[in-house]
Amino acid sequence: MTPRTIITYLADWNPAWIKTVEFSNRLIKWLSIPRKDFKESLNRDELKYSWIYMLLWTDENNNDIAYIWQATILWKRLNDHYKDTSKDFWINAVCFTYKDWSLTESDINFLEKELIWEAKNIWRYNIINWNWWNNWLIQEHRIPDMNEFIEDLKILILNLWYPILKEIISQKELENEE
Repeated sequence: MTPRTIITYLADWNPAWIKTVEFSNRLIKWLSIPRKDFKESLNRDELKYSWIYMLLWTDENNNDIAYIWQATILWKRLNDHYKDTSKDFWINAVCFTYKDWSLTESDINFLEKELIWEAKNIWRYNIINWNWWNNWLIQEHRIPDMNEFIEDLKILILNLWYPILKEIISQKELENEE
């Protein structure tokens, strides 16, 4: 695998607050917004664009839970989740987009479907989504770009300590690789 440089920006020098993370030479950008700091994030210009996002939390039985969705205007969608008292359980929103804001609605629909499918099949988190999008919503030439986006997303999210898309490997599988 090719070495990569990951740039992390802490918006107020506090790693527990809003932060952005990106590769130095790739388009993908990651944004983390803790629920407790959501109101302070509303003045960020980048929230006006299309993003794919995950709301993450741990339930009372210590199970990791995720809700994966997409938004054409991120601040509006997250604000809906923030204001809805029936959804006050999420702790952190982790969000992904392109730094040039070029993700289209078709792109984020495709990404949402693919990420839900992958996360559900890995079984690390309980995925509470029930919505599935069709592939016909995206142009064929965009699919390789979106698959590359997902591969970059997997690297970023794992390096930021969210194993939602990391397959579980058994000890037996590890021994067979040696």
